[in-house]
Amino acid sequence: MNPEFLNRRKENMLFTRSLVKSSRIYVVFILLFFFFLPCILHSQARRLLLDHKTGKSIRYSAEKGDRKVVTVPANIFRKRDEMRGAWVITAWNLDFPRSRSTAEFQNSYRNLLRELKKAGINTVIFQVRPQCDAFYVSKLNPWSAFLCGGEGIGIPGFDPMLFMVREAHRQGLSFHAWLNPYRVRGRVPEGKESALKKLAPLSFARRFPDAVLAVPDGKNFLLMLDPGHPRTTWHLMESVKEILHKYDVDGIHFDDYFYPYNGIQDVDKHSYLRYCRDRKISPEAWRRNNVDSMIYNIGALVRRHNRLNKKRVKFGVSPFGIWRNRKSDPAGSPTGGLDSYAALFADSRRWVKENYVDYIVPQLYWSFSDPSAPFACTADWCAETVKGTKVKLYIGMTLNKSIPDKPFWESPEELRNQVLYSSALPQVNGYVFFSARKLLYPDNPLLKKNVLSLLSLWGGKIK
Repeated sequence: MNPEFLNRRKENMLFTRSLVKSSRIYVVFILLFFFFLPCILHSQARRLLLDHKTGKSIRYSAEKGDRKVVTVPANIFRKRDEMRGAWVITAWNLDFPRSRSTAEFQNSYRNLLRELKKAGINTVIFQVRPQCDAFYVSKLNPWSAFLCGGEGIGIPGFDPMLFMVREAHRQGLSFHAWLNPYRVRGRVPEGKESALKKLAPLSFARRFPDAVLAVPDGKNFLLMLDPGHPRTTWHLMESVKEILHKYDVDGIHFDDYFYPYNGIQDVDKHSYLRYCRDRKISPEAWRRNNVDSMIYNIGALVRRHNRLNKKRVKFGVSPFGIWRNRKSDPAGSPTGGLDSYAALFADSRRWVKENYVDYIVPQLYWSFSDPSAPFACTADWCAETVKGTKVKLYIGMTLNKSIPDKPFWESPEELRNQVLYSSALPQVNGYVFFSARKLLYPDNPLLKKNVLSLLSLWGGKIK
């Protein structure tokens, strides 16, 4: 065959391959361009956020001399597998009523889920352990007094949580079992001994009174399980294990009540002297270690359950929104409020950095213009904290601040702007709202404006 013909043929083949390769690169470039185009447009469309009362630009942080301003995107950045959750409070029947029968409970719960789903909520975080008790059949904890009206009294032949999980899944919602780890009773006027006698015989607190602390709270007492007592963590682990083995829950969820907000004083001194083996460790460090160990062990328990049973249950915590202020720790946020590290002995940053939890829901219950903890800087700090970890970040937001006579939030678009701002942070994977009743049935005009403006971001509706 003619050598010149072969050379031309080879050149043509090389040219064709080069053309195909270039075409592929061009196609990929076009696809990437159109994929990221909405993000580019959205990132450019931001507006300056102004204080609703003064009309001036809002200061970014609580630090003096900070001249950074706050802007929010015009459109929400929707995330894949975005959580839109609502806490359902059963304590004192704030969000869910007492029931006298199976039918009454089921009707109340079905209606609740239907309304949450209409509002665009996809995850229900239901309080199944409000105070060392249970909204489920348990061998470890008595029926909650908030179920039927008296502790230890259930609905005969009915397991509420079995129904709740199945019904949530039937309606296409995720169900997270919310447990308050330490609370036994709040604002008890009498002493510990007489208060514990009123509890149901099955109550862990009544069976192990030495594992209960009576913390002064004004003229009353707060009864709580002692985080430093070995039986406390054992009880919590067994309680979680019982739930995991009996119910197809999507998550185990703890709230922010660790050591009390009003201080522990020296009520746990006896426990410290008995169980802290190293006297070089201060009472404060010992308390933090107690909570850390509990969180770590619960997380390990959930992960072990998942491995053995091929499940995907998530363990999450909703801590107070400030870990530490920057003036106390360089790693802290540019805020100036109470912090969970020193006040509640909850080292929430460690739980994230060391992957103790699967998700974190910091309670960022402040407005953009709050003087001690502006929303923008706290949200940014949380987003930065989860970087490089496996922990999902969902922002906890409250609906309890839109009160006309006490206008902590004066803007009718405060919640909407908070979601818009958070959605632009790549690390934020969703939002959880406190709480269901306020979301579905806003009780004043300012709150209703906030809720309607918020829900319009994803087409949610309320009555």
